[in-house]
This record gives sequence, structure tokens and C-alpha cells, in this order.
Amino acid sequence: MTIVVDVPTENKINLAVIDADTNQTLVGRHRFIRKYPSQHTYQLKIQTGDNFQSGLVTAYLARPLSGLPTTLKSTLPISADTVAPLPVSALEAVDMPDDNGNWVVVSWPRLTQKQRTSTDKYKIYLSQLPIQ
Repeated sequence: MTIVVDVPTENKINLAVIDADTNQTLVGRHRFIRKYPSQHTYQLKIQTGDNFQSGLVTAYLARPLSGLPTTLKSTLPISADTVAPLPVSALEAVDMPDDNGNWVVVSWPRLTQKQRTSTDKYKIYLSQLPIQ
């Protein structure tokens, strides 16, 4: 995730992701990486355990210039979900008839509504080795 703070570069900024409802810090400043000192462009890498629904990126200006607030908050919340979906159950793979072994039809039961809201996609990998 890339975050750009539009303030003069002479300002020293500390960033955090703050829970929109409780004001609790969800991601601390040590997780934001500033690649170019001449810009206020930061990288935040989402990692295991970053699970929140409504976080506001917040910039704390250590040396605010005249007329600027000391705290800037994003206007739209961000969310992170690093919980893997449940494994597919009742997986079925069937060779497609009359295709010279070129196609396999893979299917499994439809996800529940709750599973669909937390699952973006599944990746299916092809292997040249048989499954043992």
C-alpha cells in the first residue's frame, strides 16, 4: 500500500493506522517506509496479523508549519484481512471425456455468504507431477 501525504517536505511526519471507532493504534509508525527523503511517499506492507476493518491513516506532524494542523487523517478508511480462507471441501476433479487428456474439470461446493464476503479468490496451480 502506498500512502502520499500532501504537505511540504520540510515537515517531519509520523504515520500510523488508527481504529476509526476506538482511536487505538492498529499499525505503528515503525512499519511505514519512506523511500525518498525528498517526498512524503510511504510504503506500508500488510503482514500476517494485520486484521482490521476500519483504519484511518493518520499523519502526525512533528514540526507543523504555520497554518497546518498537527494531525491529518485520511478521509476514507482502509481495511486489511490476512486470515486465509477455509480450505475447499469436497473437491472433485474429473477428466473431460474425449479430449485426449487435455482437460480436467475441478469443482467444489459453493461458499456460504459469510465465506464469500471474506474470500476474494482461490488460486489453482497445475503440476506436472501426479498427486500422491
